[in-house]
Amino acid sequence: MEGTIQIKGTAECPDFSRFTLSYSPVSDPEQQTPIAEYFEPVHNGKLADWDTTLVPDEDYSLTLTVFDSSGPEATDSVTVRLDNHPPPYPSHPRAQKEWS
Repeated sequence: MEGTIQIKGTAECPDFSRFTLSYSPVSDPEQQTPIAEYFEPVHNGKLADWDTTLVPDEDYSLTLTVFDSSGPEATDSVTVRLDNHPPPYPSHPRAQKEWS
């Protein structure tokens, strides 16, 4: 994935309060970074836009947490691989040698 990603899904429950989206490197799951927090439920629609150009390329856990009035109701995560920076190419390529 690269660039700005539109995150779609469902964030609703009985007695809905809010939902949050966050990400963390797969290599360091405790390093949660918030993407968005919203106070209206969403059913099968756009949850948020995530500008992935602001984070290094690697694998991340993208986590959705839905809260009801008493606290966290449900959490779900998916792993995504970011690749915003293509590998460098040689600035002065050399012709291949031929052997006979």
